[in-house]
Amino acid sequence: MEKHIHIILGVWILSHVGHALLSLFYERTPAVFIVPVIYAAFIFIAARAWTRHRRAARLCAILSVVTIVIQGVFISKRGGYGSLSIPVLAFDILGIAASLGYLVFYFSSSRERYLAKPTA
Repeated sequence: MEKHIHIILGVWILSHVGHALLSLFYERTPAVFIVPVIYAAFIFIAARAWTRHRRAARLCAILSVVTIVIQGVFISKRGGYGSLSIPVLAFDILGIAASLGYLVFYFSSSRERYLAKPTA
């Protein structure tokens, strides 16, 4: 179970890193500065959830819903990003999949067992 949640959080972090890096190429000012900062905050919170921090785990559940909604809207109203279209879509799908996986974990009985273990 611990390995599964770490994979989910790892994929979610990878998705955020990918979006933060790619946004430098397709966002316009001021979003080119704001979007990477937002993704850095998401990464920090996911890393805290990895270390079994309860508040971060709850925030990750909230951010999972936000990620699903925002990236779902971006996919449905998708504009072209030129040569970055496929990588952006791949990171959108990774983010949604990891968010759904995290929500399944968060609302399962495994959450308390995971959060109760001491960090290694």
